[in-house]
Amino acid sequence: MRAEGQNLVIVLYTFLGPALQPALADLKPVQVTDLQKAFDARDAEGKGAGTGKPTRWTRKVQREREEAADAGDDGDAGGADDEPAAIDPMSLLDPVDVLKLFPADLMDRLMSSKWKDRLESLEECNKVLAVPANARISDSNVDAYGPLVQTLGTKCQKDANVNVVMEAAKLLEGLSKGLGKSFGRFRSVCMTGCLERLKERKAAVVEALGKALDAIFLTVSGPPSAS
Repeated sequence: MRAEGQNLVIVLYTFLGPALQPALADLKPVQVTDLQKAFDARDAEGKGAGTGKPTRWTRKVQREREEAADAGDDGDAGGADDEPAAIDPMSLLDPVDVLKLFPADLMDRLMSSKWKDRLESLEECNKVLAVPANARISDSNVDAYGPLVQTLGTKCQKDANVNVVMEAAKLLEGLSKGLGKSFGRFRSVCMTGCLERLKERKAAVVEALGKALDAIFLTVSGPPSAS
């Protein structure tokens, strides 16, 4: 029974990916560890998250496929062999107001003259976003993120400590992915700083900035928002 249960979870992982993680919270640590090893092995084989494809259909979906096939016979687009739209794993997560999980004195610490204060505050925020259940961010109060995003853009551009720059870029990446298209309104206040700092010679810094910019670009022209 345990082995079959683990096999089922692994199959679900191929469809849902990281969105499955919150459902594993009640398992024993040793079980989570074993499952994570299995997930990593599937990823290494190219059979991990996002590779799952349905082989059977519910009656409702089957009827829709048959109707699409009939429409196709009449010259309209569609057909029984068309694959259904892929499930966005993020859509399965409950949106979270991560600002409430960030340090209460975050903005003050980001302005600190001590680089360790600035770095640690950003690291704490990134730890919040690293929890799979927090990956989808609520945009019900999206404007409240504006001052933070503007400050992060400034840090990416001007902070003298490269570790602070990388953590700021990582946080921008996480906020972009979590807010989806709702983040697009902030692109002008953070992109300039990231682009300017691309002159940095350190490869790790450029890579972090590049990932942030990729995530920001997707909020403007990419797939639908997770929210």
